[in-house]
Amino acid sequence: MHIDYQNIDPLNARMTVQITREDYERTYRAALYDHRKKASFKGFRKGKTPVGYLEKLFGQEVLARTITDMLKDAVHNYLEEHKVQYIGQPLPAKEQEPIAFDPRDLAEVYAYTFDIGLLPDFVVKGLDEEITWYDVAVSEEQIEKEWTELLKRKGAYVQGEEVEPEGRVQMRFREMENLGLKAEGREYTNMIYPDLLREELKTQLIGKRMGDIIRFDPDHFLKNGDARLFKKYYFDVHDEDVAISEMVEGQIMDISRLQPAEANEEFFNTTFDPGTVASEEQAREVIGKVLKQRNDVQSDAHLRHMIEHQLMDANHFDLPYEFIDRLVSATENEEKEKSPPEKLAASFRWHFIPTTTRCGNCRHRPQPIRSGSTRCRA
Repeated sequence: MHIDYQNIDPLNARMTVQITREDYERTYRAALYDHRKKASFKGFRKGKTPVGYLEKLFGQEVLARTITDMLKDAVHNYLEEHKVQYIGQPLPAKEQEPIAFDPRDLAEVYAYTFDIGLLPDFVVKGLDEEITWYDVAVSEEQIEKEWTELLKRKGAYVQGEEVEPEGRVQMRFREMENLGLKAEGREYTNMIYPDLLREELKTQLIGKRMGDIIRFDPDHFLKNGDARLFKKYYFDVHDEDVAISEMVEGQIMDISRLQPAEANEEFFNTTFDPGTVASEEQAREVIGKVLKQRNDVQSDAHLRHMIEHQLMDANHFDLPYEFIDRLVSATENEEKEKSPPEKLAASFRWHFIPTTTRCGNCRHRPQPIRSGSTRCRA
């Protein structure tokens, strides 16, 4: 086996691997005999199928796999042994023709050329600058709000006298025409939640009682939707070609209000880990810890974001962008839109800053740390 490795420029290299018949034939034959042990064909005892017959059937596949595996191993071992800092994986050279594997005419030499994208040697900068990690405290107001929401979530709907913002209403919807009900118009009864309505309609509905009526344009009924959604969910019409009236009447048929849950043993055991909370005071302590953990997660995310920007701004180095473009094209789904070159370059650059560089003072890898510093603490 012969390997020819050449640096084309500081960011690109080319490697040609030549595998001679002496290198691969024994491995190829051994793979065929191994196939023979497992193969079973009509007219032959298992393990006794003639090798020539197997070679006609599977020779091309076995030969291709043998040469391909040897190429991969040769490239990998060479790059590891010579500590080549490469990007992604080697790619077939643009001018490399597909190899014709013919078990009836074994080649004396199989040669394959690869293009390799190189990572430049650089020392990470920006590790000596401090970034603030924010220790965000939890207020009593936040705990109170979360406690109230938990009680509501475990609550139940009961009969109500007037519409409340967090309640629900059963309404009968009917089409209108010329300020009156449409003759033979559509009629449908369904449940609505005031929070889903547009603000002006929600305000109009709050405080209404059983039998009260509101009139509205179905295109301006839902907070996040138009007449098409109203037609589908509140008139049960799923054909988009079917039109409905431009004005609809809604009459309140039933009112439910949300009654928060009681802070009792059942509530504590179904809301928190069973047996860990037995009082409102303990529940508020747990809530405070959970909210503090959420704040810390957000602070950590902000720290990582700031560290990324700091290191990206401080470290500019060239990459083999043409190679990276080919690499992404070879690995991404063809239907997926490829990112623009500058965005690709930025993502690759950030990938290598924290994983392959060393601190200028001690040559250790830089590790973003919780205190807010990006300085190397090795």
